[in-house]
Amino acid sequence: MIEFAFYFYMETLPIAIDLEGVKERVDQGETTWILAHEGTLNIIREAGIPVAESYEHPTFRITRLTGRFLNPHTHESACGKLFLIKI
Repeated sequence: MIEFAFYFYMETLPIAIDLEGVKERVDQGETTWILAHEGTLNIIREAGIPVAESYEHPTFRITRLTGRFLNPHTHESACGKLFLIKI
């Protein structure tokens, strides 16, 4: 199920990778782009994996529209953060 607007506009779901897979790619010198929520970004940083670039994008579960999201005055506070990071 596509729940986040970002995934909807990508028109595809990203491939999942675990922390060990990320570490393997870093150890092999591969440049990798990762789409991550704030919690995942923190886990990557806590693991000591350097983030070369980071781009923030608002995200919201489009299957759970609320008045707070639809209201232009509270829209931004209703959104979470999604990060596109390069390692």
